[in-house]
Amino acid sequence: MVGKPPALLLCMEQALSVATFAIVPARASLVDLMATTDVLAMAEASGVPHLIVLSAVPSSGKSGNQAQAMLTGQKAPVAGTIVHQRQSYVVGLNAGKSAAEVNAGRDKAAASEIDALWREIKAATIAAAKKKARARR
Repeated sequence: MVGKPPALLLCMEQALSVATFAIVPARASLVDLMATTDVLAMAEASGVPHLIVLSAVPSSGKSGNQAQAMLTGQKAPVAGTIVHQRQSYVVGLNAGKSAAEVNAGRDKAAASEIDALWREIKAATIAAAKKKARARR
């Protein structure tokens, strides 16, 4: 499983060459969404199952839902869970910890997002493995 920002195409190409599943993080901006186009093409060409995860999305406004709709309209595999911009993530990243570890679990919204995203990624990887196993038969 690999997660790389779409702007790092050479890194993504190398990662896809050894990946069994790719997580493509993207922000909900037009520039970031346009950058996913190349990554999606690379993932499709490599045959690696993949999922776009919208992250650092503002918690107010419609940008996350609009980005999901745009990607879904393009038949891109996009996670239903949106990871919003939260201070807990920033503090956790800077400390090398999770949001729950830096705030004693008080950010319930962050915990809920990550739990939901993990369930979605786990289900997608299991489905991809089953599909691959069926194809081998």
